[in-house]
Amino acid sequence: EEIIRFLQELIRIPSVTGEEGKIQRFTAEKLRSMGLKVDIWEPDLAALKKHPAFVEVASGYEGRPNVVGTLRGSGGGRSLLFNGHVDVIPAGAPESWKHDPWAGEVAEGRVYGRGASDMKAGLAAMTMAVNSIIDSGIRLKGDVILEYTVDEELSGNGSLACVMKGYKADAGIC
Repeated sequence: EEIIRFLQELIRIPSVTGEEGKIQRFTAEKLRSMGLKVDIWEPDLAALKKHPAFVEVASGYEGRPNVVGTLRGSGGGRSLLFNGHVDVIPAGAPESWKHDPWAGEVAEGRVYGRGASDMKAGLAAMTMAVNSIIDSGIRLKGDVILEYTVDEELSGNGSLACVMKGYKADAGIC
């Protein structure tokens, strides 16, 4: 139920590409409340343009930060990185929706809303997985890194900004 409630909160924050600021503030606060080390920064468009993997975009990243939370391990273990994006495409015409795209309604055992599966359920899963580890009292040897990136729907430059900032791990899951 806690995971579903968290997913509903994510869905209820419209985070159309270019408007990710509010959901990123929410995400950062959640990670802080879990005790993670939190890094928030706006990707540097000029720096990104110099990278061969850069994809051209119409505007920069002012007010659209990436958020990374790190659960530090005790040392000597392998690290794991989870990567997910917070942006969604526009909801389109309201009459095309059976359920309000920004409500996170539960019906017939499913959660409905814009981004429910792409990829707010993934964000909820990775967040709550780390929260469960913390709640269990288990102390991992390796670090777990959670990346919440912007601009995946148009470019993937948010993830590129994480790579350029030096975030890496022994294994990763998106």
